[in-house]
Amino acid sequence: MSFANMEYAAYIAALSSLVFAALVFYLYLKGRAAKNISAMLRMYPWKRRIKTGCLLLALPLFALAALGPTRGERSREVENEGADVLIALDVSRSMNAGDVAATRLERAKNAARWIADSLDGGRIGLIVFAGEAFLFCPMTADRGAFLMFLDAAGTDSVNLQGTDIGAVFNEAHRVFKKKPQNSKILVLITDGEDHEGTAFSAVEKFKELGVSVYCAGLGEDEGAFIAGADGNPVKTAKNASFLKKLAGAAGGSYFDISESFSGLRAVISAIDSHKKNHYGSRVLKEPIEYFAPFILPLIFLLALELLLPEIAMTSNAALPPPLRKFLKKYRSAE
Repeated sequence: MSFANMEYAAYIAALSSLVFAALVFYLYLKGRAAKNISAMLRMYPWKRRIKTGCLLLALPLFALAALGPTRGERSREVENEGADVLIALDVSRSMNAGDVAATRLERAKNAARWIADSLDGGRIGLIVFAGEAFLFCPMTADRGAFLMFLDAAGTDSVNLQGTDIGAVFNEAHRVFKKKPQNSKILVLITDGEDHEGTAFSAVEKFKELGVSVYCAGLGEDEGAFIAGADGNPVKTAKNASFLKKLAGAAGGSYFDISESFSGLRAVISAIDSHKKNHYGSRVLKEPIEYFAPFILPLIFLLALELLLPEIAMTSNAALPPPLRKFLKKYRSAE
């Protein structure tokens, strides 16, 4: 058995702790109130203990159910329709800068994961580049395989250091030229540093393929320091103006992902609006939900807690009329 929502475990644990604290406070107040009226009511301490146990047992069951328990997988065949999406990931040393959450490279890889997880169909591939560019993951409909290649990508994936964005467009041209599909998208994720100056000439040749181009920039404008090849600190900064011009030359668009992935929604919207390429069918594996062992006991415990009475009316006829009336209704409700 596994849990589908483990990424939310910390939030569920925090919420469960707050609910537990509130429950303990409620039971404390309830116990004090019971002492104050024990002279007028017949109390059932054993029932109160059962009701308390029901609430305390229901809380972990609710937390486990919220984690999305699954057991095993089932397969179903679906038609694979979508676009060819090629992600170009900058793995040069400047991507080690920590001026965004974690590092620029980790932020860029998270953006690529976000795109892969948002695709309903089609194929996705990965180019890594620094001083040169090459196809790291061929076009595939297997999201798991793509993510494995993405996880393996790092600043040691390319031997030749530097940053040659022109090489990205040349490699993407080679990949897309062999593909007859109409819907083709290139997503360039980089801090915008370019040391070779061949990007714009490469873009002119690339435009003949009719590929939609999106440039995702990241990093702070004021830059950050990283260790250079000789060990001395070197300052690196995002070059947003260069990426905006490059996106304009490619007939595409630019957005920043340093703090938010909201710009990536434009990529997904563009993919959805493109004419769908048909790739035949594919087998989709889905986890089987396994809620019953947690939900059914949870419902039983909550129902038992609600239905089990813990007080009864005494025979004391001297009770105040409002309290006698309330207790009479309470006992009839039992």
